[in-house]
Amino acid sequence: MSDKELIRKEVASAFKLRTLYFKKKDALEYIVSALSGKDEQYRQRSIEILLNYLAKQNLTSAFLEIKTVASAVDICLRGTYFESDNLLQIIDVFDAPCIAYSEELRKLVEVPKTSAYLSRSDDLSVALRRRYKLVQQRVARTEGSNFSTFHTIEALLGNAKRMSAISILATFHQFEGKKFFATDLTGTMEVDITNATYADGLFFESGLYIFTGTYDHYLFLVDHVRLPTIESSKATREKFGRENLFGGSNPIAACFLTDLRVACLRQVDAKIAILSDVFLDRNDVLRALHKLIMGFATCPPSAFIFIGNFCSRPEYNKSDELIYEGFKKLARVLDLQKAFYANTDWIFVPGPEDPGLSQVLPRPGMDQEYFDLLSEIPNVSFVTNPVRLQYANQEISICRADLIDKMCRNPIHVPESTPQIAANFCKTICSLGHMCPLPNSLQPIAFSLDHSLYMYPLPDLVIVADKFEKFIGEESGCIVANPGSFSRSNFDFYVYYPANRKVEQSYIDLDA
Repeated sequence: MSDKELIRKEVASAFKLRTLYFKKKDALEYIVSALSGKDEQYRQRSIEILLNYLAKQNLTSAFLEIKTVASAVDICLRGTYFESDNLLQIIDVFDAPCIAYSEELRKLVEVPKTSAYLSRSDDLSVALRRRYKLVQQRVARTEGSNFSTFHTIEALLGNAKRMSAISILATFHQFEGKKFFATDLTGTMEVDITNATYADGLFFESGLYIFTGTYDHYLFLVDHVRLPTIESSKATREKFGRENLFGGSNPIAACFLTDLRVACLRQVDAKIAILSDVFLDRNDVLRALHKLIMGFATCPPSAFIFIGNFCSRPEYNKSDELIYEGFKKLARVLDLQKAFYANTDWIFVPGPEDPGLSQVLPRPGMDQEYFDLLSEIPNVSFVTNPVRLQYANQEISICRADLIDKMCRNPIHVPESTPQIAANFCKTICSLGHMCPLPNSLQPIAFSLDHSLYMYPLPDLVIVADKFEKFIGEESGCIVANPGSFSRSNFDFYVYYPANRKVEQSYIDLDA
């Protein structure tokens, strides 16, 4: 059987299983030509992507015409999907896909998600199991031959012999005074970390780590603790294929869309300005914003991202009124310059102290009353926290939460110097594949929406807006940046240039 005959048979069989047929032979041949010369694994993935894409279309017949097939192939396999002239797409995390690792299929799959914001009784256990399995499958691949030294806690507790130089993948917990315990999907076991050494990273309760040491009669004597190996987005995609796991309208991942990649490289001057802690109740902040907006008028950014908190006195019982008045003043500033910013997006991300729901993540965007104040300004969006953006072929995640302070509040182990803390924070969230891997007592999460905080596959850029000092780091191709506080500093902010994937620091000098 020739190559083309084999591909023809594979395609026809797979489509028939989904009760899809080809009206004429040319439709089948279009797919065959696109898959010719590819290996079997690529063909199987591509066929599945095509079928999943077609399943989401409003097909009027089970018999596919060449026009429908050609469009699907061009979008899914040739990366020529370009929906509009606007390269920026805002992805509400409440609409983000919920992904999980399927042990049966050995792949990442999209699973049904609940629309409820309030968690059900089993949401916590489901969320933690999904987190664990996402990391576990990565560890199994990246550890290679070393994975043979890994054991489950259940297997160790059932063993009466002393075992040395073994590893477990487990979360860290402290109970009963100063006793520490490790937990995986099979059980819980006491660990002794008295003589443990630590690799780079931040180590805190509920974090998922690799423990290496000796098992002896229901006690694990830990020699070394380290983070799971970080995997680049490219490596993840090579394993799991081209499907879009980030969110948005594209059926395949943005990084595979040739048109968007070319468009991004052509927009060499395109930029995104990012400001955090924009206290609109302070006159000096409003003056700084006025100067900023006037300064960018000749070369407008693709987007301004204003991140809360939006009030310097959130504890004040009339802070809502202060923010409302602040947005009114900002609206006047923007209205004066809106002619220069017709194609700029204005994105507002709520902070933990801003009006709205509690500090539970993820949280919805701010109330409609603030949007109404800016209704005359084009392209204004009050988004969720966290929020996802797709700029051309790049994926950007943004979250406003004081995570570093919380991770260092009751640590098991953290570096002593501030620069090390920033670098190790970047390693930790990229390793765990989650923006907020903290215990729920430190940062409450709506576990029914835990997937909205995933960082897997790793995005191109992660903005962690934190009151900790500003920093820029990079891990396995993922840039992690904290712009710091705009209002508490010299009006510092960051500018991101997608074409060359660079983040630059800038500031506003009111005296200049």
